Amino acid sequence: MNSFRDFAVTTYVGTRYLFRGRLKQAFVTYKASAYKLQEMVLDLVLPSRVTCNFCGWKGARFHTMVTNVWYRRNAQCPRCHSLERHREFLEDYLRVRSVLPASIHLLQVAPDLSFYQYCIKDPTVDYMTIDIAARLAMKRMDVQHLDFPDQSFDVVVCFHVLDYVEDDQQALNEIYRVLKPQGVAILQEGLPAGRITREFGRPLLEEDYRRRAYGVDLFKKHLQAGFQIDLKTGSPASPTLLALRKESLLLEPLRKKFEGRLLPELSGLRETWHTTQAWRTQ
Repeated sequence: MNSFRDFAVTTYVGTRYLFRGRLKQAFVTYKASAYKLQEMVLDLVLPSRVTCNFCGWKGARFHTMVTNVWYRRNAQCPRCHSLERHREFLEDYLRVRSVLPASIHLLQVAPDLSFYQYCIKDPTVDYMTIDIAARLAMKRMDVQHLDFPDQSFDVVVCFHVLDYVEDDQQALNEIYRVLKPQGVAILQEGLPAGRITREFGRPLLEEDYRRRAYGVDLFKKHLQAGFQIDLKTGSPASPTLLALRKESLLLEPLRKKFEGRLLPELSGLRETWHTTQAWRTQ
């Protein structure tokens, strides 16, 4: 049922693009819709090969995810809409969670449905979500101006948000401010090795309304905010960063939990920033 609804909505959106004369978006959306129809059929006739670790959905493969300018196959769970990065993040979050107190305060910026549903069912998590527009936001708030006291949260989760905000340095400063001394900020942005951040000056449609495309110099912004340690896990092109305050005692416990999963230094980072003692990798 979820798969059919997804297919129907995608087709409807493509038709709206077509009637508005937005031919590129219509083409992308219709193509994704055709893939979604194919995936529904495959789920009926092929054995289940993948399982969503959020909701337990099983199918032949994950389904196509589409935005207004591009699509990606084998990415989205048709039931809870989690993407690859969400499912990978859950594994990382559980490792982080195991070294934190029994009960925690967690802030998520721009919440996604899968993790939202996961957290509201967990009685050990005092869960708060913020965004300027998202319907899952418990409070309407800009990450550049967080209306919380200093050192309020054990965990702050912020995925693919900083490239959309006007002042990303201010946003990082605010995340650092509300993080407890023994807390962990779990951050993720696209981070191709060897590239320096490109500022667009304004949101660009062809970049899915992003204001910038990050490069390896993102770590300098972390240092300027006060974070002193970044552990990196996940995909090298879009790593999950575990950012700790300089007084944190969680470095070694986290290293043990992520043994074998930490990424090596990104290409060129040691040469770009002469502060290798200020942030650490495996």
